[in-house]
Amino acid sequence: MSKKATEFQKREMSKMYRGKEIFKPLNTGWVDERVACVREWVANIFFYRKGGTTIMIDAGYNYDRLAEKMGWLGIDPQSVRHILITHQDTDHVGAVEADSPGLFRSAKLYIGEIENRYLTGEVRRKVIYHLYKLPQVTINNEKVLLHDGETFEIDGIKIECFLVPGHTWGHMSISLTTNISSPATLSGSARTAATASFPLWQKATNWR
Repeated sequence: MSKKATEFQKREMSKMYRGKEIFKPLNTGWVDERVACVREWVANIFFYRKGGTTIMIDAGYNYDRLAEKMGWLGIDPQSVRHILITHQDTDHVGAVEADSPGLFRSAKLYIGEIENRYLTGEVRRKVIYHLYKLPQVTINNEKVLLHDGETFEIDGIKIECFLVPGHTWGHMSISLTTNISSPATLSGSARTAATASFPLWQKATNWR
């Protein structure tokens, strides 16, 4: 159902929010030496790279040009083995739904235990003034369930998870940290260049 939901949201949201400047995604490109993003209409997908490991943060819409734009960044979709999901709305999980092009079939998904209840169908989410019930999401990737305050590592990248409910019941904010000898400051953040937090760049993207 993701492709159908993607097209519905693209059409209806363009009507509702045209000219209101509510969504301000970053353009496709590298934010710094470790963080890159792809722009899909009103949404961003972020990537965090350390050595040969590239971690994807959210999976965007079911977007036909995702592989093309990742190519602009020099990121091969097949190299992505870990995808962190902040929440399961259409614009954050489209590229890993069952009817997607299948760029990330072998990637492992990390999602909050509470948020996973949407994926299992235990609860459903309504949007657009609570009038539109989001379609049931079907994802066949292996999943790892996360909990508030949990810390773990992927190839030397420290990942911290923080439950920030409100937008959805199980919405997660995720911090990724790598030790470096000469840190610099990220734009819009007090953290170092070796640390990225998602959602981040609040003023630029209006995610929070």
